[in-house]
Amino acid sequence: TNRNPLITKNNFFFFAGSTYPAEKRLPHNVRRTVHDLYHNKTGYVVSETGVPNFKTLMASSYFCMAPSGRGGGWGMRYGMALLSGCIPVVIMDNTTQ
Repeated sequence: TNRNPLITKNNFFFFAGSTYPAEKRLPHNVRRTVHDLYHNKTGYVVSETGVPNFKTLMASSYFCMAPSGRGGGWGMRYGMALLSGCIPVVIMDNTTQ
């Protein structure tokens, strides 16, 4: 259930942020792959650059990508997604269970 009735969930998935295209140390860049696969797909908002309405887009999406940051830990988007009512999708390069 949407906790904020003023915000409609229009998007299935959201991510806006750097895809680190020049990052050579990562054997598989998840951010780049997600961008390449979904940036033009209906219901997906995926941008390599920041967007002016970041918080609104996050709140109007069901799932938000929460990739690891440059330090390797969970990025700031995890908490932001939870606070906006978006389900965080945690994706980390080179991580196994």
